[in-house]
Amino acid sequence: MSTIMDTPTRSPFLLTSTLKSAGKTGGPASLRRSGSGGKPGQRSVSVVKAGCSRLKAKAAATPVTSVKKAPPKVGITPRTPFATPKSTEGDRFIPSRSYMKMDVSGFAIRGGFDKTSTSKKLISPTGSYRKRLEGLMARCVEGGEGDSARKPRVLSFKVKAPAAESDNGVDSTTKIANSSDVPARRPPRAVSQVAEKVLDAPGVVDDYYLQMIDWSISNLIAVALGTSVFIWNAENEESVELMSILTEDEQSPYVTGVSWAPDGVHLAIAISNSEIQVWNVSIPQQVRTFKGHSAVIGAMDWYKTTLSTGDHAGTIVNHDVRAREHIIARFKAHRDGVCGLKWAATGRQLASGGDDNLVHIWDAASMSSSQASKANSHDGADRRRSSVGSAASSATGVPVPLLHRFADHRGAVKALAWCPFQSHLLATGGGSTDCTIRFWNTRTGACVNSVDAESQVTGLHWSKKEREIVSAHGYEGANKNQLVVSKYPSLVPLARLKGHSGRVLSTAQAPDGDTVASISADESLRIWRPFNSDRASRTAAAGSKKSRRESQGGKMAGGASGGGFVKSHIR
Repeated sequence: MSTIMDTPTRSPFLLTSTLKSAGKTGGPASLRRSGSGGKPGQRSVSVVKAGCSRLKAKAAATPVTSVKKAPPKVGITPRTPFATPKSTEGDRFIPSRSYMKMDVSGFAIRGGFDKTSTSKKLISPTGSYRKRLEGLMARCVEGGEGDSARKPRVLSFKVKAPAAESDNGVDSTTKIANSSDVPARRPPRAVSQVAEKVLDAPGVVDDYYLQMIDWSISNLIAVALGTSVFIWNAENEESVELMSILTEDEQSPYVTGVSWAPDGVHLAIAISNSEIQVWNVSIPQQVRTFKGHSAVIGAMDWYKTTLSTGDHAGTIVNHDVRAREHIIARFKAHRDGVCGLKWAATGRQLASGGDDNLVHIWDAASMSSSQASKANSHDGADRRRSSVGSAASSATGVPVPLLHRFADHRGAVKALAWCPFQSHLLATGGGSTDCTIRFWNTRTGACVNSVDAESQVTGLHWSKKEREIVSAHGYEGANKNQLVVSKYPSLVPLARLKGHSGRVLSTAQAPDGDTVASISADESLRIWRPFNSDRASRTAAAGSKKSRRESQGGKMAGGASGGGFVKSHIR
């Protein structure tokens, strides 16, 4: 056996296989013959020696072949499941002996640093040596110079962490913070809190339930002032009187609302005698007259060639301005008056807000011309109801499908605004007894967000470029007579636009989406830029002083403020 152990093993796998093969052939046979004759001890020893000699000779004669590893399969990366890390430094959780003084540490564990141990009598013949060693160890711990001044540690996990790399005296954290890969935080957008234009608007009716102002796609502003309607051109800042109601009656009718058609040429004008006039402003000339209401009309909105109007009796009428029989739908929408109407941009839904504190979403598919012809012929056949299982009763008995009824407001709802970046998102604002702004998902009927406006809400407008919304306010509260710009959906106020001394009655948004006009009970019309563009931001600072000087001058008629809606300045 000593011969086998002394033999150099160049390939352990090859040597093992040779031993196994040898054991199968000659080994067991020779051992079996050892018991047939002769002395057992001598016979077995000789046989073993002979077998070992043959194995040694065979192993020396056998050439050593290198074991080739099979190439890895395509797409499979060979992995070593338990690879040993190449780093020689100990982990902070694993003791590293390379940083410890084992002799001093062992001496400390055995209590060698106890002062009483040095005074004990050493019985061992090498006591003098141990006493001297103990003194050296104690001096190493209690003080000294160089490495001897450091107290020994029984366990050392890691050396002191290396200092962070720096470039020109700037540490790595500052380098990362100033790196171009890290996006810089966007600074808050500057909003001019001073009106760009202040126009005189004498004779405006102080009524929350009327629609006094509208802005056309051709950049014209229509304003209802008592018995007259004025048009102000925002490009050349010229104003002209479009129409005026002349009557000898003491209780003369007055204008209750204005609304521009999508073409920017035709203007719908509501009169307090429940009549609607359609004017072609380019001529200018009245082209149509609509009747069909029994109360004062206070809300109007267009979708293509369909004009929807709502009166103070709670009735909504849809007019097709192209047809001789213009009424295509008439239905009782609210128990009290209709305060606001707004078509969705898709034209599939119509939102209405009422003085009964309700918001209704109507299905526009039921207001098609085919159903209108049946309604005009007094066909009383039943119609399929909406998914919510409720419908409003029409004048002809034809039910109009009601998609949703929102009853969370506690005051009249006049302000309505459809979101431009989410077609199914509707913002609504409550009156003086509610003072909240709510956001609705008109697909599911859920209220997705709400905020306490702290004042009466008279108007809402979304930004077409940013996720922001501006709200106009009236009676008492923190936002009294102001316009407030807020982020969505956080609803954090960005700016408060102050200038009106009376409550804001109506608002209108410019076709570019950046500018908003507001008319107030203080008989002034102001033009703001709550969603100012980059060009407006550069000129906001220059125009702030000029606008502030104009606003402090009171009512303006002509001059730098852009003129006022007074007869002396009509051209």
